[in-house]
Amino acid sequence: MQLSKILFMLFSIAFATGVIDKIFGDKRKLGSKIEEGFIIMAKAIFSMLGILYLYPFLGMLLVKPSKFLAQLFHTDSAILISCFLPIDMGGYHISQQVSKDEMAKVIGGILLSSNLGATIGFTYPVAFGILKGESKEDFIKGSLIGIGCIPIAVVFTSLLWGYNVLRTLKLVAIVVIVTFVLAIGVSRGWRFLITAMKFLGSTMTFVNLVGLALLGYQILTSKALFPIKTALQDCIVLPLKMAVLIGGSYVFFTVMYNFLISRFRLLKSSYTSDQAGLEGMLMLLVNCVPTLYLFDKMDKRSKILASALCMTAASTLGPQLAFVATFAPAYVSLFLLNKFISAAAAVAATLVYLKFSK
Repeated sequence: MQLSKILFMLFSIAFATGVIDKIFGDKRKLGSKIEEGFIIMAKAIFSMLGILYLYPFLGMLLVKPSKFLAQLFHTDSAILISCFLPIDMGGYHISQQVSKDEMAKVIGGILLSSNLGATIGFTYPVAFGILKGESKEDFIKGSLIGIGCIPIAVVFTSLLWGYNVLRTLKLVAIVVIVTFVLAIGVSRGWRFLITAMKFLGSTMTFVNLVGLALLGYQILTSKALFPIKTALQDCIVLPLKMAVLIGGSYVFFTVMYNFLISRFRLLKSSYTSDQAGLEGMLMLLVNCVPTLYLFDKMDKRSKILASALCMTAASTLGPQLAFVATFAPAYVSLFLLNKFISAAAAVAATLVYLKFSK
């Protein structure tokens, strides 16, 4: 049985368990976790639904410019798009539209957009708006370690998946350049780079809201306001599937969290010295935003490690997983493998840094 099928089976059992617990008074608080999962997914859907509606049109607009840039940098259009757009904010769908190379679509639309695209298009703009002072400095240190592990993880994941070595390296070469420039810019506090990332995030938010308005008009009037190619059917059917999946994964995550806390206290002393650090690192598996709000309660060691994981492991069991399971179920195992390798590399690199930086 495939890993993805096993995982979905576990999530479905967890979802049913949460519903049963809710029926009997929510004694284990698992029913509440389903509600929380739906709330998280509702926020995620709000931030992606407009782009999901417009992605066929956006893809057509970006085909020619992305191809020009791809030829200029000797890579594929899907790779370039995915370096800057999160997987659930256009990274996946637009990369599928602008490229004809199936391997590049997978490496870009799934592997890169879920880590590097999410970092540039979402995590950095959000983090720089939340964190201040020493917490921001520690975040930058950890994030630099994390983004450095992203291209390494993509190469190893691609090789394990059976992709051609030389072809993979050629596609990922531009990623190394992007991460290198990003690392230098963030470490030196280049304001124009940070401003550019915030502008990108704001632009995608604006496009999403425009798409959301057009979607609402079409749903309520049964007429499209403009004669452009859209994905109306996807917007109606798929969000419910994603909400159910995230609800089940949230219950599963909660059970695993309680098990780790009660049975493996060693994890706490080995990787972080405070409760907030462990909670934050487990929470980012669903969404990294709550983790960022916990930074003021973490010690320095925990902040750096959590920051590295925000770049590599964020949303592994959250909206990203629900998105991949909905739109590219055949690649759920690949998505999880890439997340695991990048997170493992980030943890190892961070522990080495912490050991020698004392």
